[in-house]
Amino acid sequence: MARPLFALLTLFGLSACASAHGPQLDFSAFDHLRGDATNVVDIDLGPLSLAFGSLFIGDDDPESEAIRDTIKGLKAVHIRHFDFRADFEYPTEAIDSIRSQLSGGGWSALAKVRHRKKGDSVDVYVGAEADRVTGLTIVASGRHELTLVNVVGSFDLRKLEELREKFSERDRDEWSPHDAAWRE
Repeated sequence: MARPLFALLTLFGLSACASAHGPQLDFSAFDHLRGDATNVVDIDLGPLSLAFGSLFIGDDDPESEAIRDTIKGLKAVHIRHFDFRADFEYPTEAIDSIRSQLSGGGWSALAKVRHRKKGDSVDVYVGAEADRVTGLTIVASGRHELTLVNVVGSFDLRKLEELREKFSERDRDEWSPHDAAWRE
């Protein structure tokens, strides 16, 4: 299960970017959670890291070229993920601070999903400038976890959709519920 989830998060993260008005969100309101969380993922990729990473993408197929083209438009990728033992150990004010950064300034809410019974919520925001998408931010929270994704740069929606379809097909072919690795 980890591989398809990682591929999906990577695809979303590396295929998106943020708006010209405050493209890089301020995650500092969450810094104190590192000590309280049982698991922490803290990823910050700048232009140099992204360029370096693209060197390891093969030249043997059209998908590689599309991935490299997508990465070329990116300036940064920021991901924070926290797991907690107790319910809602993170302050809702901190999440509200991120949402306030996303109100206006070229950002539009693409989706807001709430599951009140489970306490889960997912917000997806897209940054736009003229006729092109310039960013994507995801804020996902649950009783025991919190995930923030903010990508800065630009990308082509058609290429993103083509990549998503190819990775979905590949994951479906390589990973089935009957495989031992799928159940891990």
